[in-house]
Amino acid sequence: DIKMPRMSGLEMLKKCREISNDFVSIIITGHGDHEKAIHALQLGVFNYLRKPISLEELVTSVGKGIELLHLRRGLAARGRELEIETALKEQYAQNLERMVEERTKEIKKLSEAVKATTESIVISDLEGKITDVNEATLIMYGTGNKEDLVGKSSFDLIAPEDQQKAVAGMEEALEKGYVKDREGHVITKDGSRIPVEMGVAIMKGVDGEPIGFVGVIADITERKRAEEELRESEEKHRVLIETTDTGYLILDAQGRVIDANKEYIRLTGYDTLEEILGRSVVEWTAPHDLERNAAELKKCVEQGYVRNLEIDYVNRSEQITPIEINATLVGSGDSVRILSLCRDISERKRAEEKLKDTLESLRKAVNTTIQVMVAAVETRDPYTAGHQIRSANLARAIATEMGLPQEKIDAIRIAGSIHDIGKLSIPAEILSKPTKLSEIEFSLIKEHARRGFEMLKDVESLWPLAEIVHQHHERMDGSGYPGNLKGDAILIEARILAVADVAEAMASHRPYRPGMGIDAALNEIEKNRGILYDSTAADACLRLFREKGFKLEGT
Repeated sequence: DIKMPRMSGLEMLKKCREISNDFVSIIITGHGDHEKAIHALQLGVFNYLRKPISLEELVTSVGKGIELLHLRRGLAARGRELEIETALKEQYAQNLERMVEERTKEIKKLSEAVKATTESIVISDLEGKITDVNEATLIMYGTGNKEDLVGKSSFDLIAPEDQQKAVAGMEEALEKGYVKDREGHVITKDGSRIPVEMGVAIMKGVDGEPIGFVGVIADITERKRAEEELRESEEKHRVLIETTDTGYLILDAQGRVIDANKEYIRLTGYDTLEEILGRSVVEWTAPHDLERNAAELKKCVEQGYVRNLEIDYVNRSEQITPIEINATLVGSGDSVRILSLCRDISERKRAEEKLKDTLESLRKAVNTTIQVMVAAVETRDPYTAGHQIRSANLARAIATEMGLPQEKIDAIRIAGSIHDIGKLSIPAEILSKPTKLSEIEFSLIKEHARRGFEMLKDVESLWPLAEIVHQHHERMDGSGYPGNLKGDAILIEARILAVADVAEAMASHRPYRPGMGIDAALNEIEKNRGILYDSTAADACLRLFREKGFKLEGT
């Protein structure tokens, strides 16, 4: 073999030749190249086989070698050294021809590859003098003639500040065989500078000794431009991050700080990024929010994001700051990161608290106004006043049973308490008449819904009180008054109040008739559910009385 312990195969053959020529040698190797093969044949090697080889090739080669050895010994015995030499030369010539043919093919392939590549290839001797270049080099240098480059020093192509680095690269290549990924600049024929990435490999001769260098040069102008654009983008991004009033934070999957902007550092009460790097965000989470924050961190890792999480932070000085967190997961595996935006919402919380106080004051003011209105109606007509309160309580219970939002429940309660406010405009003698009303009197009574709307339409309120009062006598089939509205055209609050109003009115006493009782009222609701009355509201009313024991007070 070529590669052997202590000495190479070729060195061993030289030693053997010094002792005797009465042997035939065959080299079987996976380490050699064409130069070494030719050198071996020159040393008298009978055959040179490159791995992998088949058993048939091995047997054939050894067989021919043995035949040659017998021939050589037979001819030598007869004093026919000339025939031996001729036979050896013929074998040598055949092997050499085969090796040259293979070498020619490989050189041709290499030449085609060199021509096809878009990277510049420069071949020089050991002194750095250029002996050949490919077409890509000519294009890069800005010339169409090899004569402009061949014979020059390869250092002439390299920018002055990079030449010492190039010399060091060649020296390293002589030691290691090659160097790669070295950046520098090429100076073109017109003096332009091109950023490049270079690699250098040693060329060896037949005897395995260095005879020159092969340099591969890649134009990295686009890459450098992209890197510069990325750098500028990152700088702009950093400026934006550092000037925003929102805390910016990068965490690993365990919630440890990797990077943060000045605003986030301020939230923690520290002065520099170095003081919080590697620390867990749990350290600044208020004790009452620890469990929720840990759950949301886990949720972010599992589903990839967290939105509008509000928690309290406790800073270095133990001051509590409410913050809102939005986080997104990026990357995967060991490189997973959590990008988080943390906004100080102290001002918003104070504004919300102030708004809450304002709304509470407004509710109290509205309730006071409602109580005054109820008192005014009661003074005029005690029957109507009691009816409004009981209807309001039943309507609120129905809305709660239906699962309506609290703001709608509040609207129904308040509107129910004054839904007959329009009766203040109707003569008291009609309201308290103990006998059946005439057609004209009933027409006046029906006007109370419109009159109530007129009284309330300009009142500032959080709820559509005027419309609820206006529509509480509308019916699902359009047979109600005053607007003959149908179905969903009627507010849900008004539909609920209509059911409560009918149930209470039928169950309670009136000046002109005794109360018919709750059973009769429920039968009416059940009979006309979906026709006159909203089905969902009717069903909720029936459940309250028949299944949950609801009672109308004072009936």
